Parts: sequence; structure tokens; C-alpha cells
Amino acid sequence: MSNQFNWCVGTAEIVGPCPPDLDATKGLVDFYRAPNDERWGPHLPRHLYHESLHFWQLVSSRFLQLLVIDEWERLRAFEERSEIVPSTRWQDTFGRALPGEPFSARDLVECLARFWDVHTRSPLRIIREEEDALGVNLAPIDAVRPGDAYSSTEFDAVMLRGPDCEVYAKPYRWMLDKAKAAPAVKDLGGKVEESASWAVGLLLPIAGFLSLNTDTPVPAFRIAFERGLEPDAVGIAARRRDPRHAIQLDWLDFFEVLSNGLFKTLKAQDHYVWISKWVGFGALENPAFLDHPVYRHLRSRMEALDEAIQHQRMRHMLNPPRDDPDNIDQALLFRELRVTLSDHWPVFAFPAEPNFRELLGAMFAPPVVRFGDVELAATSSAPEDWPWPVGQNALIEAVADADRRLEALHRAETAVKFGLPPDAFDTALVARE
Repeated sequence: MSNQFNWCVGTAEIVGPCPPDLDATKGLVDFYRAPNDERWGPHLPRHLYHESLHFWQLVSSRFLQLLVIDEWERLRAFEERSEIVPSTRWQDTFGRALPGEPFSARDLVECLARFWDVHTRSPLRIIREEEDALGVNLAPIDAVRPGDAYSSTEFDAVMLRGPDCEVYAKPYRWMLDKAKAAPAVKDLGGKVEESASWAVGLLLPIAGFLSLNTDTPVPAFRIAFERGLEPDAVGIAARRRDPRHAIQLDWLDFFEVLSNGLFKTLKAQDHYVWISKWVGFGALENPAFLDHPVYRHLRSRMEALDEAIQHQRMRHMLNPPRDDPDNIDQALLFRELRVTLSDHWPVFAFPAEPNFRELLGAMFAPPVVRFGDVELAATSSAPEDWPWPVGQNALIEAVADADRRLEALHRAETAVKFGLPPDAFDTALVARE
């Protein structure tokens, strides 16, 4: 068993036991509120957070939703007509870079998830936990970095190295190379490596979010990212940065102007971005999605998220947060309330922002998290005011039902490939039982 997220059914598989402070009554709320708490141990936080990020990507990405829809439509054809429909072009190429492209859609998805889990866990903490695997020497870093402070050097090192770097490092390396060569980045002054790393950190979440809501995420991402490296994008953002020079503030300060500009650029080049501030727009209304025993509930969870955001805004109405230069938490909350005034997409675009992460953990914990010793349903993490429309046992059974049905399709598909009847492996399974 390995740590993984099953896109088609909504399960996060986590190697190892569930920590005592996370159970079916408490859910995962405490984890999402403080993912680096020592109660979770040194390894579980990144694995659970990484797989949760994949679910949040699915919830907010038309492209990923269409991959699930394609597989579910294949399942329906099998169950209703005993037909084995070939996998679609999107499914076949998800993990393979197309000719002329520097990386695959899967590489981009994994790069984004790695980016957020490194940002949340801290590259120095990861280096201390995985020093041998990363091949980074801590001694010179500790000599010049006080406490947990880190620079772009450490962040980039963790993004480019590690046991699975062949999956997530390709897009990041491509972005760094592009940023280092961009005239607008060179004009920022200082070390070009540091300027390039900041430009990548600013643009990756926004360009990544937009591109995963197109039908062609990798070409769209290349276009959006390179457009963001122009003087009237990253150049202006650098000049108008908050004096604290915190990337968390930069994301919120520049999301609206950059996302709108990149949206227009993509549309002009026939890469339409399928997002809307209205719940139910697009793939969530697809008949196959509405037929899915788990994902049919995503629309109601989106509505719950909108209500929770509005509730949060009302709660702060009499005592609104200020853009306090001496209080980064207040400054973040001030911007989070402002950027979500018109819609909920910034919550998904920046899942590492503390309040956004807590919201997503409450509204969109993975439908079922399977630890080595227990299964936790998302219902246990949902607030009382915004519960899932089904109970814990019903959700666990819905996930298991989707699992069983898809496994039957895949057994039949394998049998047909070997020239056997579709039920050949089902017969063998019954015989063994």
C-alpha cells in the first residue's frame, strides 16, 4: 500500500495508523487547523495534506472532473449495455507529455500539490526530515538561517529533489528556467535566482488554477505563465508588493488582477477557462457526475462553502480585521475576506492560506480517508451548520460501492484484452471465494 488519492471514488489512502486525536467523532478539523502539530508525527502531515490537496484540485478543476466523468460514463456503458468503451484521449495522455510539451498534465497536478505541501510544512522542516533522500547538507544552512527562516534556495531545492521528483520537478524546473531568462525578472534587481523563484511562487498557483479549468491544461499553463512574466504583470507586482514581502500577501493582493489578465490571454488564444462564480456551472451538472454515488454531493458542498464564507464575513462585520503592518494574521484575514467577496475560487487557488485551508478541511475533507487501522468519512469533519447530505455510514458505503463497480469494469476490461469473456475473472474470483 502507498499514500495515494483515488480520483474516481474519492478515497485518500494513508500508510500507517490514524493518530489518536483524529477519530470518527472529531474528524480531521484539528489537523487542517494545525497540520504541523507534533501530535500528528513527522511523516503523516505531508501525506494526508498532499492527498487532501488532490481532492481539492478535483473539486475545483473542470479538467480533472472530466477525467472522472469519462471513467464513470465508461462504467455506465459497461453496466447498462455490457459494453467495454475504450479509455478516452484525455485519460490516455494524462500522465504522458504530448509531443512538443515539456511535461504532462499529471506532472502539473503533482507539482502544484508538492508546492503547497512544501509551503505549509516548510522546506527546512522537510530537509531535516528527509535530509538523506533530498541530498541536502543542513550544516551550512543552519549556520546562516535563524530558526525556521528559509530562503528561495531551500524552497527550490525541495521542489526539485526527493524520491518522486521525476513527477513533480519537471514543471518547476521549466518555470525556473523561463523566469531566469525573462527580461522583466532580470530587471527586478538582486540575484536573478531569487527573483525567478519569487516569480514562480507568485504565478504557479494562479496559472495552475486557471489552466486546470481548461480542456488543454499544459498548453494553457505555458501561455499563462509566460504571459505572467511580462513587465506589465510580474514587473508591476514586484513594484507594488507589500513592504513585508510575504508571498502569502502577494497571492491575495494580486490574484484578481493577474487572474483576470491571464484569463483574457487564454481566451484570446482559444483556451477557454471554464469557471463561474455560480455553483453548478459546468461539470458538476454533468449527468455522469450527478449519477456518481459520492460526487453527486459536491454541488451541495459548494453551496455550503459559499454560506460558510458569508458567515465568516458577517462574524467580522462589527470588528473587521485591519491591514495591520505588525500583525500578519490580521493582514491575511483582511485580504482573505476581500478576495472572496465576489466568489469562492480563491479558496481553492490558495489552499495553504490558513483560513482557506481550514474552510476546505471542514467542507471538503476527502470523502473517505483510509488509514491502516480505520476509515474516516468526511461527514465527521463537517460543521454542524453545514453537514453532508448523507450520514457517515452511507458515505463510506457509497465510496465502497463506487470502488466495487469500477473494479468490476477493470476486471472485465483486462479479460477482454486477453481474449477472454468479460466475466472470466469474476468467475475465477467466485471460485477462489
